[in-house]
Amino acid sequence: MDLPKFSGQYKEWKSFIDGFKMMVGQKRNITPIEKMIRLEGCLVGDARTIIANLTTTNEHYEIAMQKLTNRYDNQRLIVTSLLTNLMSMTPMSNKSAKGLSEVIDITTSTLDGLKALHINIEGWDAIINHLLRTAIDPGTREKWEEKLGASTTVPPLQEFMEFLKARANPLESVDDKNQTNPTTGKSHNYGKSNVIRKSTVHTHTASSTNTRREKRSEIVPANQVGSKDKSCVLCKGNHFIGYACTKFKDMTLKQRRETIQQPNLCWNCRGPHKVENCSSEQTCQICASHHHILIHETKNIASASEKTGTSTSSSPNN
Repeated sequence: MDLPKFSGQYKEWKSFIDGFKMMVGQKRNITPIEKMIRLEGCLVGDARTIIANLTTTNEHYEIAMQKLTNRYDNQRLIVTSLLTNLMSMTPMSNKSAKGLSEVIDITTSTLDGLKALHINIEGWDAIINHLLRTAIDPGTREKWEEKLGASTTVPPLQEFMEFLKARANPLESVDDKNQTNPTTGKSHNYGKSNVIRKSTVHTHTASSTNTRREKRSEIVPANQVGSKDKSCVLCKGNHFIGYACTKFKDMTLKQRRETIQQPNLCWNCRGPHKVENCSSEQTCQICASHHHILIHETKNIASASEKTGTSTSSSPNN
């Protein structure tokens, strides 16, 4: 199972941290340094900057988690972000199954997020109905008014949502044709929130150094750049051995190093050649040496291994 990513948007914090704790944080068979490596792999952008000054050690995992919690576990800012996202939906200009689905998804995720924060949203039907009505396309809005007929009372939000779902279903078959303008070839933007362009509740900007490090998080074997033939030597899955391979990530450091060593793969890009012959310019995100971050060995790892009765690979740390 792939770990969730977190870029520093407050509205995504709750789902990210709950998912990470369930899959990694609460696992007793995963060492703190392994948790730290996985945490670093989940963070991008502003969130990665928060812990950029921490080295990858056993002791720094709890410190990293505390720094992230102190920054993002802020109910007021999370609520602001959720509501900004809801109120920034771009009005649809044409009927579209995709557009209606996005309106439904944004509304549902916002309300679920508010409920998770124990915000009382009872009695919000009239407000949410109005936001939905302004976000949907004119044709759907006309159909909704026809359905209401002579009614003078505010309809339940659930009724409006069910109507939109039913409206989206028959449009699904023609959605592909509506997605692309036959003249310009450009895709329309239906119902998407423009909150990222208009407003954000966080102010930090990731440094260019961290941006480059994030782009190197998963190195593609040098001899397979642009290749569609992805095959993991460990699990035979449709990916290169590395972060994308759950089986590889779940191994101990010693097991990962031995796995790379046995088929004589490159320690840096995992291609079928020796590291001294590797043409890839990518390096370890921790020490900048020519090996993959998941086989990075430090004194801290060696010390942790000795405590558990294991030893690290005798292969050189390139």
